[in-house]
Amino acid sequence: MVKQIVVILFTAAILFAANFREASPVHPGDFPVEKVPQFVVLGADDCSEAEAILWIVDFLAKQKNPDGSPALMNFYVNGRYAQDNYSGAADTSIKKVWQAWKKAYDKGHEIGNHTYSHWYNSNFDEPREDPRLLSFERWNAEIVSNDLTLTANLGIPRSKIYGFRTPFLEYNRATFEATTRRGFLYDCSIEEGMQPDQNGKNRYWPYQITDGAEIDSLQAEWSSGENDWGYKAIGKFPYSRMWEIPVYAYIVPHDSLSEKYGFKKGLRSRIIKNTPWFDSASGNLTGFDYNMFSPKAWEGAAMKANECLATLKNTFDTHYSGNRVPMTVGFHPDYYMKSRDKNYKSAGNYAQRRKIIEDFILYVLKNPDVRIITGHSLISWMRDPVPLGDTPVLDERGEPTRITVNRRPSRGQRGGEVEQSAETVTEGVTAPEEKAKTEEKAKTTTGGAVKK
Repeated sequence: MVKQIVVILFTAAILFAANFREASPVHPGDFPVEKVPQFVVLGADDCSEAEAILWIVDFLAKQKNPDGSPALMNFYVNGRYAQDNYSGAADTSIKKVWQAWKKAYDKGHEIGNHTYSHWYNSNFDEPREDPRLLSFERWNAEIVSNDLTLTANLGIPRSKIYGFRTPFLEYNRATFEATTRRGFLYDCSIEEGMQPDQNGKNRYWPYQITDGAEIDSLQAEWSSGENDWGYKAIGKFPYSRMWEIPVYAYIVPHDSLSEKYGFKKGLRSRIIKNTPWFDSASGNLTGFDYNMFSPKAWEGAAMKANECLATLKNTFDTHYSGNRVPMTVGFHPDYYMKSRDKNYKSAGNYAQRRKIIEDFILYVLKNPDVRIITGHSLISWMRDPVPLGDTPVLDERGEPTRITVNRRPSRGQRGGEVEQSAETVTEGVTAPEEKAKTEEKAKTTTGGAVKK
């Protein structure tokens, strides 16, 4: 009996390890990088303005990926905007906001959890709560409240709220304890790509947080002494298989690329005057619109519209010509309203700011290898990568097409080889459910043993 228990535990441990993707610049799949799709993951935060949500949803509805699949994105929303304790201008009423979210969901876009309150009180008065100091209980309450709001207002099953992003990209260990306990498929909060040995062509592909995050530990080291901003490393999560789709840094183009991308030389030197922490040598800048065109008073780069577009294009081209790590695009639809013109005037009026996003999307879709997809679809593809070829990478629903027989595990992935047969994409599952499915598959394909 004891021997049987040991064998079962040992087998379970092997299966658990086999499903682990560590941080690695090596793409998933045993095929050349030229066969790897260049994924672009658009992620919108907050989403309190119905008009702006409908703008991007309607624009994407007119676009298609080169293989004919829909161009889909993620909306990380705060539940307060769909509740009676928030009231905005007449065109952003509560009803219109959640109707806009529902339209996005019905069109195939993904709705993610961004906490209920965004750490502000009902009147958006300062001071807000500091996410780096909050307990597991506080994080859990915010996540659960947002889940309940989304399921009640939109009818989205909790199991289909796959992703999470923390407000301000600020977090602590309790954040990941709560998201792991909740069973999210992935998080999208950790900034990635600012390591000294990375240049945009060799960034880490999405990984699971089991061993923590290298960049997270580096940021904790950088946050010390006079530069201490209260940051602490989250550490390891040995029993978690939650994925991290990082917020990849944007790469502000070097002066040598000014003619190619159409901007005035001296861009990096101008930015560092506004944003003290900007790395002018590498050009790395946090991958959000706020960091590109918010004013100097807020330590933003205060970029012009053409400079923002040049930065997005340069980041994409760098990824595409390198290891084809996905490009994440972080933006706030609320910033593309006329009412925000006074805040972000360096990048022009709201129509000009919208054109930055639209022109970038059109720019990337000119490339045959590009696929604009949701976070859920990206993780599904990473679990069972499909090369570019005669078979579409994505089906008509925007989900990865799986036609894989006896595929070997992805490079950069630990564990022995487990045979796989042709199948369709399954929904995101929590670690225990995933483990059970893997064990059952191993029994049916290997007679109960794991092939090595």
